[in-house]
Amino acid sequence: MNTNDKTLHARLRESTRVLHEDLERAVNIDDQISSRPRYNAYLMRLWSLHRATEDALSSFDFTPFGFEHRTCLRSRLLENDLRDLGVGLRALHDLPHRTPPVLASIEAGLGCIYVVEGSAFGAKAILPQIQRRLGLTAEHGASFFVGFGEPSKYLWRAFLNALNEIDPASLEATRVTEAAEEIFQFFHCWLPERPIEITPPAVART
Repeated sequence: MNTNDKTLHARLRESTRVLHEDLERAVNIDDQISSRPRYNAYLMRLWSLHRATEDALSSFDFTPFGFEHRTCLRSRLLENDLRDLGVGLRALHDLPHRTPPVLASIEAGLGCIYVVEGSAFGAKAILPQIQRRLGLTAEHGASFFVGFGEPSKYLWRAFLNALNEIDPASLEATRVTEAAEEIFQFFHCWLPERPIEITPPAVART
């Protein structure tokens, strides 16, 4: 691939396409929303992973890139949904701790946001299935699949604008891309119903 002819967003889509498809197959969303208990368990795993990535991102200031990530924490939506479904915070904090991925640079942080926000942004397509099969809505039990509305859209647009200011052939772009690939692997380790028992990768390349 000649990265000089592409935006960094295009480079990321291309480099993570297979990883994204592998993760979707491993999760098998139809199975995860086949019953309330399975859906609850799925949300709990999502919560654990989002808390881990949010912890990893918390030390970075993205305002120079034109957005603030701390305003749209997906774990809060998952907590609301799980509370609606009768799962309290105490049960969540009793879950096995997921060690946050190590993000060695702000570029690695951008790669992490690409996976977290991109995946959650695409989750909207699942909401009609959840409504039909489980009777849940954006207001009760499925707010994660809608996001924060306009703030979510603003964050994604601002993020993509910042991403595409980076030369896709640069070292910085390589750091973003490698981090995105490894965050996909991190999710693949823990998100499927029967997690792969391997140590999640540390995103520590420089």
